Amino acid sequence: MLQISQVAKKKVKYDKVDAIPVDESTRFVSLVAHNEMKSILLKFVEEQHDFFSQVPLVTTGSTGKSLEQRLGIPVEKLVASGPLGGDQAIGGIISENRISAIFFFKDPLSSHAHAADIEALTRLCDVHQIPYATNRASAIGLLMALKELGLNWQMESDENSIVNKYKLGQSQVITAVA
Repeated sequence: MLQISQVAKKKVKYDKVDAIPVDESTRFVSLVAHNEMKSILLKFVEEQHDFFSQVPLVTTGSTGKSLEQRLGIPVEKLVASGPLGGDQAIGGIISENRISAIFFFKDPLSSHAHAADIEALTRLCDVHQIPYATNRASAIGLLMALKELGLNWQMESDENSIVNKYKLGQSQVITAVA
């Protein structure tokens, strides 16, 4: 009788990495993935384990729990699942200037009940000039930039003139009504 041996697929087991100290000035990298894209995001993060285990992360619910359980990567800030307000919570962190970049692996072939939340998050990325990767190809480019510039990179204030123009208009409104 002919026997065929099966070679077990090698699974790399990572030790749990110590959490990164976080304070009120910490800038996070955000990791989010729709259910159908979680395995792709996890594979990408696993391939870049050294980088992602050394930066403070904010993630939505099940994405963060998957990272911690499968890869041993600590998540410093875990917000709700996207449809339960997680996308909005990350948007709030953007408005506080505490997000350096977002890796949001979106499922482009499914409709999402929280599409308005996703659109609001991308709008905030545009307003605040936050780089935003939605797939593996753009994530590689974003990762290269983060490795080069670090997490505390900033746009020059004149480079985000739309926000500056808005703030000037708001100060004029306040002056007019005060």
